[in-house]
Amino acid sequence: RFIVLSAGYLGSLLWGGLLLTLAARTYCHRYISMALGSIIIVIGLVFVRPLISFGLIFALATGVALFVIGYFVHEAVNDFILR
Repeated sequence: RFIVLSAGYLGSLLWGGLLLTLAARTYCHRYISMALGSIIIVIGLVFVRPLISFGLIFALATGVALFVIGYFVHEAVNDFILR
């Protein structure tokens, strides 16, 4: 029952820990930023309704920003953003 009640907190903890571990122990920060941006865009398009809303605009802007940062900006900046 405890795990079910705190599932949102545990999921956030696991995803945050995974991102921090990937950022700290790998050297592919640009790919992680681009993948995270792509995931945010897809999740925004699939789950956010209505289609013209602040939530969708925010998800798309955040996803595009992460993808563009991952594609164009230096590796050190991507490392800083992920950490």
